[in-house]
Amino acid sequence: MMTLLPAHLRPIRKLVAAVAIVWAALIGYLLWAHGQLPEKVALHFNAEGKPNRWSSSSEMTLGMVLLATAEFVTFFAIAWILPRISYQLWNLPNKSYWLAPERAEQTTTGICRDLLIMGLATLLLLGVVQWDVVQANLVRAESNLVFTGWVVGSYLVLICGIIVAMIKRFNRVGD
Repeated sequence: MMTLLPAHLRPIRKLVAAVAIVWAALIGYLLWAHGQLPEKVALHFNAEGKPNRWSSSSEMTLGMVLLATAEFVTFFAIAWILPRISYQLWNLPNKSYWLAPERAEQTTTGICRDLLIMGLATLLLLGVVQWDVVQANLVRAESNLVFTGWVVGSYLVLICGIIVAMIKRFNRVGD
């Protein structure tokens, strides 16, 4: 079976697919929500969850679609081109060990996996924030800061956990 994915992304093709599916679902949700929203929408909320910035629904939808797409393209492009970047430019502890010919592809795949997990988490965070904004404009007059706060906190813990795991992984030599 022929695949369009480069060799270093094939072992994580389900993750690649998940990122693409979540991005497409988020875009679909944004486009659906656009048709449900009033022309003037609350776009930003203060610390109490009360609206403090307004815009047109078109401006909000366009901004969120562009933000989600830029995030998707950035993480996906980095994962796609990573092996094409000279190893001399990589800043990696124990670089000679981790990028030795017998480990380079596995190392590259692992870094891409971690980047795509971060990208997936970021897309999900954008989705939750956008859902909250849409709900605040359709159902309630304020943002659900408690729920969104928990999501943001969980996101930060996940990202920090991935970074710490990467540092620990690459600081050791041998398996």
